[in-house]
Amino acid sequence: MALSRAVAEKLSGPQNFKNLLVAGMLLGGLAFLLQNSPLEMAALKLARPVEMRIIDATGSGPIETIRVSPNPDAGMSARQLMDRWDPLIADASKRFKIPAAWIRN
Repeated sequence: MALSRAVAEKLSGPQNFKNLLVAGMLLGGLAFLLQNSPLEMAALKLARPVEMRIIDATGSGPIETIRVSPNPDAGMSARQLMDRWDPLIADASKRFKIPAAWIRN
């Protein structure tokens, strides 16, 4: 019992508290920075579109293959990506009575 009190008093001293606090802050900051590492994000990308096959369970119908792109925006230009929002921006502009340029910027 006396030994555990001595150890507890030694660990709870001001210098050890400061060291533990700084170490915890550094480890927490490191964990925060590494949670979305570029290596991990690169592993999530699919190199090619996924093919899904829809089959008829009875075996009498044809097999249909559907190609599903992992990123549907990959084939669009920057202008097309921006222009696809025009109907929604026009609607919001009319609804809230503000210029569309304000919404776009």
